[in-house]
Amino acid sequence: MNCNVKFYKIIPLDLEKTPYVILVCKGIHSHPPPLPSQVPLEVMNKLKSLIESTSDQFIDITAKKLISNKYFILINLLFL
Repeated sequence: MNCNVKFYKIIPLDLEKTPYVILVCKGIHSHPPPLPSQVPLEVMNKLKSLIESTSDQFIDITAKKLISNKYFILINLLFL
């Protein structure tokens, strides 16, 4: 199914000075909304455990720090 909606993400050059991201969606969807879904309980429990074990490291986390963090890489390996 082809949807003609365009998404634009505007990210400031310095996220620390301006910690905001703008997401603009333009167009009309040509399909019905997706069915509701839930995160599997096993995934939620693993993620909760991981966050609790590393909570001090996430106090001042930024998007850049998160995606370069070894725990983010671990999350991707566990859940993808």
